[in-house]
Amino acid sequence: MNSMTGFGRASFSVGGKAYSVEITSVNQKGLALGFYAPGEWNAASVERLLAPLFKKHLSRGKVNVYIKSEAAEKKSADFEIDPATVKAVFDKMLAVGNACSEADLRRDPQALLYAIDYCARHGNAQSPLIVGDGEEAAALLAGTTAALEAFVAMRRTEGEHLKKDLRERIGNLKKIAAEIEAVSAGTVGHYREKLLARLQTLGIENIDPADERVIREVTIFADRCDISEERTRLASHLQQFEATMEEGDCGRKLDFICQEMLRELNTMGSKANNLEITRLVVEGKNEQERLREQVQNVE
Repeated sequence: MNSMTGFGRASFSVGGKAYSVEITSVNQKGLALGFYAPGEWNAASVERLLAPLFKKHLSRGKVNVYIKSEAAEKKSADFEIDPATVKAVFDKMLAVGNACSEADLRRDPQALLYAIDYCARHGNAQSPLIVGDGEEAAALLAGTTAALEAFVAMRRTEGEHLKKDLRERIGNLKKIAAEIEAVSAGTVGHYREKLLARLQTLGIENIDPADERVIREVTIFADRCDISEERTRLASHLQQFEATMEEGDCGRKLDFICQEMLRELNTMGSKANNLEITRLVVEGKNEQERLREQVQNVE
């Protein structure tokens, strides 16, 4: 059993440049992958290269993969200004301004500034690197694989903690189911006693419990409040839940079993006609809800 939340990180280098890969994930019904690459890399080619690797190892969760240039991170924290570059940009701005007519400048000076800024930032930029089958692809795959191994290991460790908690909650539900069974065993007899007592308060004395009318009324009540089938199905769901926890990608199946548990508990509550059973059903539904919330974290 694996959790859907996790984190993994690894470093790699290409052509003397250092990079890092960070993988994070949160809960989601299906598998959603997001890839974020440095500006000098073509993001679509990165996704084409890495997506099959993640789909092979993961089945659920919203997974984000961040590929970062460590040089860019350092540069953003501690940068230098090249006076020659600043002067060159300023000279080009003057040249563009001189080339434009006064009418152009008056009509839309802001657009001119945007154009100058864009040219300064992108005029000499190279096309983004397409990651294919070369050195970049091999290094990126190796780094991502290492980060993915750490990521999967963390999800597996978190999954073991989830499994422990789920087992405790299943144990609590089993205890509640056993109490419901014990209480329900005396429901019909208790109803028969209440029925005879009610008849006596109405002035009908010496009613024989074996009277056909009494037996018929008790039989109808017993049939209406019988929850033996629901108890049997609930016990089966609890066993299935425990067995499913030992499977691989079991989150969706566990979620379905949780829904079936709730269905049986609701039916028991509506049929029981017994305050103690009603109380136990409410307690069981609370425990089932805690179980269901934890299952949302399972891959």
